[in-house]
Amino acid sequence: MTRECLRPLSFQTECDAASRCREKDLENKLAFFEHKLQEYNDAVTACDQSRLGCNASYACSVKQAAWKEKHSQCNGNQTTFEQAYCDLAGSQEAHWDTYSGCHDRSLKSLEAEELKQEGLLTGRRQEWRGLKRIECLLGALTAEDQTAALDACIKKNHTIDAEEELKLTYPTKVGSVPSKSTCHEKLNAPGTAYFLKTFYSGVPEVLMPTSLTTYYCVSGLSTTYCPVASSSLSLLAKVNGRMPVVPHIK
Repeated sequence: MTRECLRPLSFQTECDAASRCREKDLENKLAFFEHKLQEYNDAVTACDQSRLGCNASYACSVKQAAWKEKHSQCNGNQTTFEQAYCDLAGSQEAHWDTYSGCHDRSLKSLEAEELKQEGLLTGRRQEWRGLKRIECLLGALTAEDQTAALDACIKKNHTIDAEEELKLTYPTKVGSVPSKSTCHEKLNAPGTAYFLKTFYSGVPEVLMPTSLTTYYCVSGLSTTYCPVASSSLSLLAKVNGRMPVVPHIK
């Protein structure tokens, strides 16, 4: 007995030498190629129909040039828009850098002045006691009983009064110096997936430029006082020269 022949549209055979099976096998091969020919003819017909009504002399180059010009204008508008965020980020970082430096310098100056005044305090208390003693002696000269008044001045101890009157409070030691503030306002950074999703969610991905001068302007700043607005998406990485697709916000 011969083995069962293959089903139609298969190019393979399992036939043995039986003539009946060989004939069926050839029929299957013919059906296979006829089916492929029909697929090709159908594809040609579909291609021809897709061009129905098209002008053979259609000026694609003109349309492409107009599209490129418009795309260039859009890129220019996008650059202008994003540059404002670059400038804002740079300005904020510069202001925070100025503030941070001012705070540090002022704190060091205050600490140095406290040490200076603490060193001068003993001498000033001595001067104060001397002045109070002179004041007392001058007053004794006008007293009715000058002897008793002078004796009282001599016995008067001005140390406690001097310490009470000349008492300095050092802000750094009592915790009254304002601590350095930190920046909590997040910077919007062009060239990041978060920025793309936030501001360009309605723009088709194909229209987004692969590179602009504003991309990564925030990440390139020399100072980092303020946090950068971000998400689980990191900085955009080009894939095959294109920006990655970012989910649109509804």
